[in-house]
Amino acid sequence: MSRPARAYLKNATQYLEVLFILMHVMYGSPARMTEINTWTHANSVHGSRSIYCHSRGLIFLGQYNKTTSLTGVERFIVHLVPSRPERLFLAYLIYIRPFEKYSSTSIYP
Repeated sequence: MSRPARAYLKNATQYLEVLFILMHVMYGSPARMTEINTWTHANSVHGSRSIYCHSRGLIFLGQYNKTTSLTGVERFIVHLVPSRPERLFLAYLIYIRPFEKYSSTSIYP
């Protein structure tokens, strides 16, 4: 793959990192990394997506894994993205992420 494509993927990753920092700073309490790993933007065979658009804003629905192994009860934590970074997340999910996924499949088949 070309050098510009690799640079694009690196910039897209950095953009996403900044979005998460903004979300955590503005939201008040950061999500646990194990919870963020469960977030998916599309439905799959193994489960449904965890990012939803609601009239009040963009919602990330995370699974709380810390007590699941002890209690057997699946818990969910709702993160409402603040209005300012919401448009940036939507731009990432609509424009950047699809091209990032397409580019990465050509680099790592």
